[in-house]
Parts: sequence; structure tokens; C-alpha cells
Amino acid sequence: MIAGALKRWSLSIVAVGLSFVPLAHLLLEPHALLSLLLEAVLPLILLSGVAYAGYEYARRESPGFVVAVTSRTIAVVAGVQLLNLWVLTVTVAEGGAAVHPAGLTGMYLAAGAMAGLYLGTTDARRKQHERALAEERDRLDFLNEILRHNVLNAMQVVIGRAERLRERPDPDDAATILRWARTVARQVRRMRLLTGETERARPIDLAGVLREEASKAGDRDGVEVTADLPERLTVVADDGVGVLFETLLLNAAEHAVDEPSVDVWTETTDDTATVCLADNGPGLPEELSAALNAGESDSDLFGFGLHLVATLARRYGGALRVSDNEPTGTVFRVSLPRARAAERREAR
Repeated sequence: MIAGALKRWSLSIVAVGLSFVPLAHLLLEPHALLSLLLEAVLPLILLSGVAYAGYEYARRESPGFVVAVTSRTIAVVAGVQLLNLWVLTVTVAEGGAAVHPAGLTGMYLAAGAMAGLYLGTTDARRKQHERALAEERDRLDFLNEILRHNVLNAMQVVIGRAERLRERPDPDDAATILRWARTVARQVRRMRLLTGETERARPIDLAGVLREEASKAGDRDGVEVTADLPERLTVVADDGVGVLFETLLLNAAEHAVDEPSVDVWTETTDDTATVCLADNGPGLPEELSAALNAGESDSDLFGFGLHLVATLARRYGGALRVSDNEPTGTVFRVSLPRARAAERREAR
């Protein structure tokens, strides 16, 4: 939690730290009016602007974005200070300076911080845009595969059984058509979520959603779900969060070696709620577990279900992590932001 806060506020912290140089010069050295403005007041104003930009980034951007901007800002400040050192060295060698060295240092610090802020923001925005384009291409390729295989294959079953039903009525055909039609409807609903067609995020009772999905999984797929849940647990998400946990429970039913069973419990901090689902399946390959824990989104590596779960968790501001279950199976941990944590951020 402390490391996350330091990352989020790193730009503001750096700006405040740099401002001590012109502030000390302002308080400790006598100044004429012009030198006061140029050597102390102007650098403080510029650094205040950088600190304010850091405050806005902390509120609106991801910690990774802020750290990228801060790193570029520090690099540019360091480069400008090398220039400052060179100028001071030449000036002293020439027999004195019209500007006090401390004042000159503050001016270079402020100029470097402003230049670093601009360059860092530009670079971070470019990388953000490139990452978004790559994810969009990956999502479209993945959806194409789903449409061609999952949905099309399911519809072939529906069409074939419907033709048989037309020629020779059979209750088994009707049941098969109904089952596969529901499968197609579920796949389409998942694909809508994957393409970003979601509602506005809002506070949702996660405990209630988990109870409902656990009951459905037991009735529909014969999954034995043991749940240890609080009476109420509010997170920031939308109705797609139900599909997220429905998918994990379906995954447990599809891959169970014997009778599918899942243990569900929650772990909470002030800012996050983590839902833990431990199944009794064969477990995930090591390569797949490592990719999920690293936050990767390569759909060629994941099946549709895990890709959807990881994408939705990240969209809600959370994450998906996995570990081995004992003696067999996988523990899925889905972390989501709690509603009161989001309210505190908005209030700031």
C-alpha cells in the first residue's frame, strides 16, 4: 500500500523536494528585487506547477503512468544540472558570477523540471496510446476466433438438431437446442463485455453477486460451492462482474477431474476486496500461471474464459492472480477496488 502511494504521488514528492533549493536561497540570501524574482520566486512558481501536475496525475492516472513521467522528469533535471555545473565552473574560472550559484541552481532545477514534465508526459501518453492500440488489435483477433469457432460451432449444432426436430420430433433434440442456444447467448454477452460495451462503474454488492452466481452454478452445472462470505461487500464495478465470476465457476465445472467443487472466500483491505476461488481441477500450466500473475493479456495464450476474467478485472481497476491449490486445482484471486476507497480518491 505504501509503495503504491509513493508511486502515485512520486511526481509531486520530487517537485516539493526540488523546491527546497530556491526556497532556501530565498530565505538565507539577501536579494535585489530582480534577482529575488528570477532566482527564487519564479523557480518556486514553476515547481509549484509541476507539483500540481503531479497531484492531478495522482488522481486521474495509473501509478505506472506517474512513475514514467517522474522518471523522465528526474532524468531531465539531472541533465540540466550537469549543464548548470558546467556553467558554474566556467563562470568561477572567469572570475565571478552575476548570479549567485544557489540562485542559478534553483533556476536550472525549475527549468529542468518543467522540461522533464513535458517530455515525460508526452512519452507516457505515446506509450499509453501504443499499448491501447495493441490491446485493441489483440481483442479483435480474439473475438474473430471466438465467432468462427465457439459461436459458429454452437449454431451448427442448433441448426442440425432443429432440422431433425422438424422431421422427427424428439424431446432430446429440443433440450439440446435449448442448451446450445443458451450457450450462444452467454458467449455473445461475454463478447459484448470484452469489446467494452459495459455500463458506468458504480458501487455493487459483491457478496450478493457471489451468492447468486454460486447458486446458479450449483443448479446449472452441478458445481458444489462452499462460500464463506460477509453479509455485504461493496466494490466498484458494473453488471459484468457477475459474468466474471460465472466464468470462473464454469471453468471449474468444465475442467474438474471428479465432481466439481469450489471454495469461495474473501480477503479485504481498506482499499481492495479480493475474492478467492479454489477449485479441484487439474491446475494451470506453469507458463499460463506466470503470464496471468505478470498481468499479461495475450489472448493466444489464454482461453476465452481466462482472457475475459483478466480483462474485466483490469477494467474495474483490479487484477487477477493465481496459485496452486492443495492437493490439486487452482486458487484464483480477483482483486477489485472497494467503493469507499474510490469515494476517498474522488473526494481528494
